[in-house]
Amino acid sequence: MAIDSTLRGIRLRINQATDADEKPEVVFGLTDASDQSWTLARIVAGDEGSFGGRLAIEVNAGNGAPEDGSTERLTIDSAGNVGIGGNLTVEGALQAGAIADVAGEITALKGHTHSAADVGALPIGGGTLSGNLTVEGSLKVGAISDVADAITTLKGHTHTAADIGALPITGGTVSGKLDVTGTINAGEIRMKGTPLNLSQWTTANRGISYSAGRVGIGTTTPGSLLDVFTPSDSGAHLMLSSHAITLKGVNDPVKYQPRLPYIQWRQGDNKRAMYLGWGDTQKKFVSMHLENGYKLSIGGGIVEIGQEGWKTLRSFANGWQNYGGSYNRAEYFKDSTGIVHLRGLVRNGTIGKHIFTLPAGYRPLRRELHVACTYPNHSGRIDILTNGQVLPVAGDKRWISLDGITFRAQR
Repeated sequence: MAIDSTLRGIRLRINQATDADEKPEVVFGLTDASDQSWTLARIVAGDEGSFGGRLAIEVNAGNGAPEDGSTERLTIDSAGNVGIGGNLTVEGALQAGAIADVAGEITALKGHTHSAADVGALPIGGGTLSGNLTVEGSLKVGAISDVADAITTLKGHTHTAADIGALPITGGTVSGKLDVTGTINAGEIRMKGTPLNLSQWTTANRGISYSAGRVGIGTTTPGSLLDVFTPSDSGAHLMLSSHAITLKGVNDPVKYQPRLPYIQWRQGDNKRAMYLGWGDTQKKFVSMHLENGYKLSIGGGIVEIGQEGWKTLRSFANGWQNYGGSYNRAEYFKDSTGIVHLRGLVRNGTIGKHIFTLPAGYRPLRRELHVACTYPNHSGRIDILTNGQVLPVAGDKRWISLDGITFRAQR
């Protein structure tokens, strides 16, 4: 059947299939003055089997071809799939569950061109979005600017155009990973519901420091600069794994005197059981005190306490000298408890005049009198004066012994 007008040329022709090889079609065409016919477009219905149909719209390629020069531009199969052989321009809104099998390029958002390989993520390299953009999956944006209306992101977080420079998050939960390459400005950061205060900590190089108050580990109310607390008896409260631990004194800016480092042990009633630290800066000794009835117990093993060696006299006074032979030389030392020990056999001096002088730190608080063996195996007397002089008061100059003389050094 052909429907024509009074003008020359074919306007519309409908062909019905008469056998299996033919397809029903609607043809739009024309015939020129020389009776040459051209097909402008046609609608062809095809059979996909099992009574399934396929509809195709063919348009002449415009290359001067006659009736057989048509090319498929739009197809619809029985499953509802639509095929487009050219470009698709949408002036309004386009809503699609999925976009796939794109052979060419997609031009969207006015100025953003994307190839078929980009459609999975659909990145936007530039341009302007004049309408709404709904993203069901992930949205990665280098920068967002020039937004006239509010942006709703992360399901429940609404931000105005003025916020977009920093993109603050005013509430809600981020369930995945949050990567920030710039600076985070936050009024409060919470760690598992508890506010995390980072403003008082200072980081420099590979270290972190805190100088604004007290630090508590295992407690929210630290009682000292560093308070480590474990509510149960399991495990160590504090473990230091290092080749060396240093306690260093500092100068007190208020009292203008050294503050000495120490370690103390206290019981649950806060009574001090033991103190271990520097005695004072003048005598330069380490002091350990046991207090409130506590005792020091050492079970088994060998206990060694360092001692200084015997000190040989640098010089004698008043003609005194070592006796020689197999007898001790005149020497002295101070043990770890502060007791000074003398030894030696001397001769040829003057009784009543000192033999030698002990240095500071090896002198008694008061004058001390000691019995000494002297020639010829009689008892003599040697006094230790507060100025350090070792004075033979009674005896024989042919020889007198210093062996066995001991006293506490207090000067």
